[in-house]
Amino acid sequence: MLKGSIKLMLDCLLSGRIDYISQSGTEGRKCRGALLPMSSHHYIECAIVFDGSARINFPDKAVELIENRLLVILPETSHCEGYIRKSQPYSILWAAISPGGVGFFMSNYRCEKGRESGKRFGTIFSESHQLWKASQMTGLPDDILVRGRFVSSLVSACVQASVDMDKSTFCENEYHKQMVMQIKSYLDVHFTGDISLSEVAQMVRHSPNYTNFLFRKFAGKPIREYVVERRLAKACTLLKTTDLQLKKIAQLSGFNDQLYFSRMFRSHYNCSPADWRKRRR
Repeated sequence: MLKGSIKLMLDCLLSGRIDYISQSGTEGRKCRGALLPMSSHHYIECAIVFDGSARINFPDKAVELIENRLLVILPETSHCEGYIRKSQPYSILWAAISPGGVGFFMSNYRCEKGRESGKRFGTIFSESHQLWKASQMTGLPDDILVRGRFVSSLVSACVQASVDMDKSTFCENEYHKQMVMQIKSYLDVHFTGDISLSEVAQMVRHSPNYTNFLFRKFAGKPIREYVVERRLAKACTLLKTTDLQLKKIAQLSGFNDQLYFSRMFRSHYNCSPADWRKRRR
C-alpha cells in the first residue's frame, strides 16, 4: 500500500493535480470526525487519500481530500485529519518535508479500530536541501519558479523512495537511522527557535518518548541535550566574534532566560559566559 500511495503522489505531481493551502483563519470551530489534536509545524506536509474518504480540518474550515489529488499544507498551518463518515474507513499517505529528506507515512482509519499508524518510510536524496529551501520560500505557491523547484524536487523524492523500497537490504534499522538524520537536520535549522519534542515526534509519526529513544540510540544523546549543545555552540561563536551583551547572545542562541543560559553554559564549560569571552580575547 505504501509504495502504491507514493506512486499515486508522484502521478499527481507530474500531472499538476495539486492544491495548496495555508492558514486562512484563526477562529475556533468544532472539528467533526477529528482523530488527532490540531497542530501546526515549521515544515510542509502533503496528504493524499489512497482509499476511502477523509478530510483535513483547519481552524475555519474542513477540506475533503479528493481522490487522485495532492493537498500541500504550507508551514504554520494548523490542521488535523478526520473521517467524513464514522462508518467509512480511509487510508491517507502523508509526506513530511525536512531539511534532510522526506518521510512518508500511512495513516489508516477503520471504524471498528479507530485510527492506526501504518507503514513508514524515509528517503534522503541529492535534492533534499533544495526541496527544503523551496518549501520554506514565501513565494510558494504563487511564484511559478519557486513552485517548479518545489514540485521537481518532491518528484525526485518520490522516485528515490520507490527505488529504495525495492532494495532488499533496506530494513527498519536503516529507516530509523535515516529518521534520526532527518531530525538532526531539522534541529540544525530550528535550534534557536521554539522546538517541542511533540513537534519533532509528529514529523516522524512516532510518540515523543519513542522518538527520543531512537534519537538517543543513533545520535548518542536525547533531543533536548542535542539542542542545548547546538545553542551553546552558537553562543560561543557570538561571544568570540561580537561585542553583544549576554542577554542578547542568549536570545540569539535560543535561550529565552539569561539565567538559565548562564547556568547551562557553566555546566558545560566550567566557567561563566563572561569569563569564557575574556579568555578568548
